[in-house]
This record gives sequence, structure tokens and C-alpha cells, in this order.
Amino acid sequence: MIHEIDPTEYVSKQALLREPETITFADGSSCVMQSGRVIPLSITNTICLDGDWAVQRGQLLNCCDELIAADSSDWQVVQQPGIVCIADKEEKPRDIPNWHRRFMRHIPEDDVAVLKKEIRIPSDWQGRAIHLHVEGVYPAADIYVNGTLLAEHRSGLTPCSVACSDLVTPGQSCSIAIVIRRRYPLQEIDMPRHTSDYAGLHGSVNLLGLPTRHIEEHNLHTALDADLTTGYMTGSVRIHGAPADGELQLQIKDSNQSIITEQVWTMSSECCEQTINLPIAQPNLWCDETPNLYQATLTWVCKGVEQKLQWHCGFRRFEVIEGRPTVNGQPLKLRGVNHLTTHPEHGMHMPKSWLRRSLEMMKKANVNTIRTHLTGPTALAELCDEMGFYLMQEVTIDWYTHELGHPRSLGPCLLRIDGVLRRDRHHACLIALGIGNENLAGDPKKIDAFTTNFRVFYDYAKRLSPNTWVFFPPPGPANSIPGSIEPRMGDIADVHYNFATIRELNETNSVTLPESWRGPMTTYSREELLSGEWQGIWFSSEYGIVNAVPDIHDAPYQSVICEQAEDWLGSTSSTQALANRLEREWGLMRDDPTCLGGAYFPWLPPGTGDTWGWTFWAEDADWGVVTRDLTPKPQFWVLRAAYSPITFKERRLQWNEEQASITLTVRNRYSTIDLNQCTLRTQLGATGKFMGIMSDWEDIPAACPPGEDNQITIPLWNEQARKSLAEGKPTLLRLHVIDPHGFRPITHEVLLVPQNLAEAYQLGHINLGSDA
Repeated sequence: MIHEIDPTEYVSKQALLREPETITFADGSSCVMQSGRVIPLSITNTICLDGDWAVQRGQLLNCCDELIAADSSDWQVVQQPGIVCIADKEEKPRDIPNWHRRFMRHIPEDDVAVLKKEIRIPSDWQGRAIHLHVEGVYPAADIYVNGTLLAEHRSGLTPCSVACSDLVTPGQSCSIAIVIRRRYPLQEIDMPRHTSDYAGLHGSVNLLGLPTRHIEEHNLHTALDADLTTGYMTGSVRIHGAPADGELQLQIKDSNQSIITEQVWTMSSECCEQTINLPIAQPNLWCDETPNLYQATLTWVCKGVEQKLQWHCGFRRFEVIEGRPTVNGQPLKLRGVNHLTTHPEHGMHMPKSWLRRSLEMMKKANVNTIRTHLTGPTALAELCDEMGFYLMQEVTIDWYTHELGHPRSLGPCLLRIDGVLRRDRHHACLIALGIGNENLAGDPKKIDAFTTNFRVFYDYAKRLSPNTWVFFPPPGPANSIPGSIEPRMGDIADVHYNFATIRELNETNSVTLPESWRGPMTTYSREELLSGEWQGIWFSSEYGIVNAVPDIHDAPYQSVICEQAEDWLGSTSSTQALANRLEREWGLMRDDPTCLGGAYFPWLPPGTGDTWGWTFWAEDADWGVVTRDLTPKPQFWVLRAAYSPITFKERRLQWNEEQASITLTVRNRYSTIDLNQCTLRTQLGATGKFMGIMSDWEDIPAACPPGEDNQITIPLWNEQARKSLAEGKPTLLRLHVIDPHGFRPITHEVLLVPQNLAEAYQLGHINLGSDA
């Protein structure tokens, strides 16, 4: 069809879409609109195809049909999910013709990898609806069952499922073939610059044997009323397939496996959708500090065949109250890192056990938020629910400035929004959806078209998940753009690396922003910006980037994109350069009540090769605060100290002989924990070179409500410390905070300097740091 649809109509069209539809535009270009719907994975009647797959690689696109029909018994075998293709760490980019990590020009257009697997369909699946579910295949794939092409999946970071009942016979062998397209049009959207030329299954492939009339999709999410006393499991379940009566049951259990509530519905052949609204009185609330979860089980029985879905759910409420972001009515601060989908041995496939270890390390670094930079895998949201992380999931539409103003970009972009939200919208951890990365109109003449398409993206995301905040990560400082904050589109304003714009807005209540990469610049008042969807809060989805080579400690030039660069030829250590930067940048985010928080870039670097050998870095830099095998770099400890939810302002204080105690300013950035619920354990040292060596301690009562600052008094309880001070010798106060779970988020030191030495010691900032 010729394009005659108003762009805003794409929202309704995408929501109702079932089969792919090609739309042709007046200029002769076209796009394919596809649905991101998938048959949900069942915990019953499912066969996982992980393991050995046969593979052929090369410039084989034109002979795929022959390969799919051929005997594959003598092909090479690879383990999937995992790597099928990846960059050769020993090959120099300059030796590769047309090498280009963003557009993949060095990979021939006919270069493919053909994966094949034979699987016997169980005899008792006779009469069932059989589906193939592919959790993720990157960068793109054509999916075949018994030689028939069923799907051309062009969104490799999101799942795909296809019906194949008509092509297989229960009791007989079935051939599954997946042709991985290593290069295809629009590939740049999915950020290949971070993937080291990876190709392969990065998630499981499953066969499902379902009732002929089965659950096609559910949109069941939790809600919490304003007074936080009643929760709801609300939404709908859609049934699809051959007409037949069936029974639907929804059951909610608490962490002790006690049934909290359940309900059963009998659905007739004519009924295809069931609306659900189950109340749960006084639910235990979910947040990062108390990730209380319930288990939801949805069971459908039709003609004696059972389909059972199961997931964890949590009850929480995100909202802006008096200009401040909150969770369950309490102040909220996101201490985040950017997560790139990468594993040292398996490429973009991240085994759940390894992913759990990575998140455990994040917890030790006081991280409570993950912003994905490359749409994260299914298991990431599941673990964030369980372990207590907020998830800001990115819809990967990367640096696509030159195309985003054209209607042909709507199809592939809406497919990605569709796939991400239909998969993840029921997770308690999902707080926000970031649409794209650093996109801004490339041509000043196409600003309106660019903005129109972004409006479509926003409206569609809100249609699928109304209570999820949506934001549009803007460009960082580059070329003629000094920096930007994006409050014109979305619920949250976002900033990359340069904080001049947010300071301008906070100081003057107006801000000058670029309309395109080449201008013009326009000044907006805060009132003008608040007239749209913007809720008055801001976030930094990328900041702090350093080339964190762990063996090199004296390279301040490793700080990459920043407002205040260190003297590159100076003597500042790399670690201190980062500490100085976080004091400025994270300090601004931590202390601004309108700031939702920020995500340090990144957690670990993408690359190929040996962690302790030669590694080819995906974007030339050993970024991140941990190595690829999760060993902490020096930067890990700097970030951990900065991210402590409890911090103390003073690092050095003057003491006079009349003082029996000192007063400190404490900042509490927990959401639910008062300092009085923690243990404040103090140690007082003597003097000289053994000042920091201490064994005795004293616990001091102290209080500071969540989200607040407070003054606390610490008595000088150690006689030797008092004696040293009286003799004119500096001494040390060390403070340890131990939270209610027994975890120590911070150790802080304050140097006490006698009054007669204060001037000589130049009271003020001292680079003691925090020993975490």
C-alpha cells in the first residue's frame, strides 16, 4: 500500500498488528511493520533446545535453501546460546577492508551463519498448538521449520515466536534452521559498535506444545493505590486458537508459598479475552532495599491440556511528589551503572548464574539501578526483581539521526518498543524506558518530522505500559553541541556527561537547547518545558566515562568526556581524577532533590579475547569499573564510596581543647532506612604513622530520615585520642555504617586537627577518600 497514514495512527496500527505488513511511501522507500508479540514461555510442555547445534559459516546467503535441506551430520558443532561468529582479537582493523564498527561494511552482505538442529516432537503433542520461541538471536535471523521460512526477525535483541503446528508431526523428527544475517539494512540501530562482530543465539530456543486454544498474551501487572494499603493484579489475558471451552486460574502466593488470593474463570468458545482485577490487601512493598516479591501463576486448561505461566511480581508506586521522585511515597535516588550485554567467553550470551554474580558485585558497589545500553536479556529483569535493582531498559535505537525523521523508521523502531515492553512490562523493577541513544535531528529542515516520530514512540510506549516513565537520552557534548538536557520529550529529562545545562536550568529557570546537530539553539523557560509530559525531574543516563586501564594509576588523561578535565600532563593519579570528578558530578546528582539519579558509564567493557591476555576492545577502550571476569578495578572502590547511600560531608575538622565531641553532617539517600536502623560504629586513633591502626570501637546512636541531611554528634570517647589532641597532635575518627542487613556501605574518616595546628595543616579539603 502507498503511505497515506498520519504518523500518529501508527500507535493504533502497531497495537493491533498480528502479521507483518509492508508499507510503501511516495518516494519509493518502504518499511515492514511487525508485531513484537510472542507466545509466553510456559513452565509446562516446553522443550529447551540449548546445547549442540550444527553450523556452516561464510558467504552462503544464495545457497541457504540447499544448506537447510542438506544433511548436517558432518557440520561443525557449536554450543548455543553462545558465539557463532565474533571478531578475531589478533586481526588488526587496518588490515580489514572497509572496516567500520558502526555500519559493519567490512562484513559482506551475503555473509551468514546457518544453524541447524534436529528434534523429535513428543508423540503426546498430537493435536496441540506447537510454537517455536526464540529468546534472542543477534544481529538478525531468518527462522525455518522443516525447510519452510516462518519469520524474518530483524530485532535481534528482542524475542520472536512462530506457530509451526502445520509443519511438524508429533512422534517424528523436526528440523529447526536459523540463518543468522551478519549484515542487513538498519543493522546500525542495534548498536553493533559494542558487540565485537558477535553473531549467535544469545538466548534460548524453546518448542512449546500448547492447548489448541491457548494463552496468546497476557498483560497482567501490579498496581498500588495512593495510600499504599491495597495492591492489585490487573490487566487482561488473551486466548487464541481453535474454539473450545477452558478454565483460567490466577493464583498469587507470598514468599512462604502461602496462597494470598486466587480466582478461576470459565471461558466459553466465544470468549477470547478475560479482564482481571484481583485486590491484595496490605501487600509487602517492593523497592531496592526490600525487594518483596509474590509468585503469580496463571494456568489455562483446555481439552485436558494444561498451559502454566509463572513469574514474580511486586507492588510498588513510582511518582513525583512536590517535585521530588519517590518510591512508595519515599525519596528515591538511583545509583546506577550502564549495563552492556557482554560475557568474556560467550559474547552476548550471559548465563543467568554469571549475570547473578555480576549483579552481586554491583550490590557491593552500592549500585541500585541498571540502565541497559543494548537492550538487556530476559534474565536481567528477573534478577533485578529478585535482588532489588531498578531497571531502566533501553530500546536500542542507536545514533540513527539520519533516518529518524522519515516515516520508514517507524516500523523497525516500534517493533523494538513493542518487543521490549511486551516482554518486561510486568516486572516490578522496570521504572523507566529509554527510547534510543543520543539521537537528535541531523538536518535543521527535518526537526518537525523528527519530533513527530518521537511523539509516536512516546505514545506507543505509554499505551503498552502507562505507569512506566519514558525518556529520550540526548547527545553528549560533541562537535557544535556543547551538551544537552532533553525535557522537551518524555517524562524524565536526561543529560549525558555535561551538566552545564542542568545547572543553567536550576540557576536561571531557563535553558538553551539544540534543535538539531547543526542548530538552531532555542531558549526554553521551565514553565514552557513543564507544559508537556516532563514531570520536572532529571537523570543522567551516562556520565563518568574513563578509560579505566587497571594497571595504569597515573594517567589523568583517561577521563574521557567531561566538563573539567584534569591536567593531562600533571601528576594526579587516575584514581584521584575519577574521585574528583564523581565529587562534582555525582555530588550534584546526589544532592539535587529533583534529580532521579544517574548511571555511570559503564559497569564492564565489551570486547573479545582473554580477560588476562590480549583483548580487542569493542570501542577501543578498557572502560568500566570491573574487568570482564568481574575483578574490581581501582575505579570500583571509588564508585562504591561515592555511591554509598550514607555519606558524611566533613573530612577534616578543627578541634579545640574545650570540645568533648564533634558534630558531623550526614546525608541519607536510602529510600526506606533511617540511620537509626543502622549501626554507626566509630573508632578513634592516636597519632603519628600508626594513626590509622585501630582495634577498639564504640557504637554511637544517630538518626537521619531517608532522603534527608542531618547533624549528628560523636563524643570523643577514646582517652588516648583526647590525650593526643591535647598534646597538639592530629588524630583520626573512623566511622563505619552497617545497615539493617549487616552490609557495610561505607567507611569514612575525619581527621581531627588541634586548633594550634589548623592553619599549618590548611584546613579544608583533604584527599583521604573512603576505605570501602
